[in-house]
Amino acid sequence: MKNLLNRRYANFAILGENFFNSPNHTFNGTFTVNEQFLGVGTPRGVWVGMRYAWK
Repeated sequence: MKNLLNRRYANFAILGENFFNSPNHTFNGTFTVNEQFLGVGTPRGVWVGMRYAWK
């Protein structure tokens, strides 16, 4: 992901069991791995406006 400061960020994370560690990421209930799941951070934006009134 490219952004202005070229950094990766997340707005939350949770530690959970990953059951999809078999070849081709298929389900395997006997072989689980604890992994950190990250939620993508909120995109940042800037809005600029101008208003002019004729009198």
